[in-house]
Amino acid sequence: MLTIRLQRSGKKNRPHFRVVLIDSKRASKSGAFLEALGWRDPIRKETQLKADRIKHWLSKGVQTSDTVYNMLVTAGIVVGSKKQVHSRKPSKKKAAKASVFGEAEKATEKNKTQAVEEKVAPIDILTPAAEAQQKTAAGEKEQEEMLEKSKTETSAAIQEEKTGEIKSEKPLGAAERNKKEEV
Repeated sequence: MLTIRLQRSGKKNRPHFRVVLIDSKRASKSGAFLEALGWRDPIRKETQLKADRIKHWLSKGVQTSDTVYNMLVTAGIVVGSKKQVHSRKPSKKKAAKASVFGEAEKATEKNKTQAVEEKVAPIDILTPAAEAQQKTAAGEKEQEEMLEKSKTETSAAIQEEKTGEIKSEKPLGAAERNKKEEV
């Protein structure tokens, strides 16, 4: 199959491209082309194309690479919209990164929707029975907290009786211990 594509020439870090008609099956090994149809210098941003020869080959059914097609659209030789030239499939690193970010975005979206649902939740008008039930639940919590507090206070009082000392909350420093021993 014949294609019109770019063939790189030029020095290292100084690219220069030929627009060539090439047999796509054999040319990858030899680099031999059938006809030179123009050139492109990306450093100076200059392009020269043989419009009549390109139109001739396109009328014969020759395909073009995406980059050459975009050049032909820019030059006005072909009418249409440009094609996307970026690589078609992402590299393994980019695919992994995209999947990680995709999962993170999904998680944040779930959190956002939950937060919105919590904010937008309708306010229920409580019936007297429901109000009483809420009050009893709050009262039970208060009773449990008071019970815990009294348990800790009684255990501290029992320890005082056994040891005969009042246990202070804050540990004594060296100077305070010396004073206590002297007395």
